[in-house]
Amino acid sequence: MTTNVNIIDAYSNGAPNGEACRTLYPGHGVDKQYGRSSYRINASVRFNDSKIVVTLYSPSDTFLGFIMQARLHSDREMLVNGQFSTDEHTQALDCLGEYFNAQRFISKI
Repeated sequence: MTTNVNIIDAYSNGAPNGEACRTLYPGHGVDKQYGRSSYRINASVRFNDSKIVVTLYSPSDTFLGFIMQARLHSDREMLVNGQFSTDEHTQALDCLGEYFNAQRFISKI
């Protein structure tokens, strides 16, 4: 299975669920960025416990925020069945009628 993960800047206290869940765009007035991103995503599969570990990082910039979902590559409207775990900097969201299927940034790292 191939998934697609999109990243955007979000509100300082996290993006609201509604429209941001559907579009992954926070709506806080910042234009979309075009060109090469300074942020990187690494995903590795752990077959022993069926987890995919996703690492989001930047070699030079700090995070102002993000919202993340796993979607099918073949149908970018379709969310992958699964749940995000959280840490002290993130919050799981219930998007599009599912439980914990998105994640957002809630505090500075």
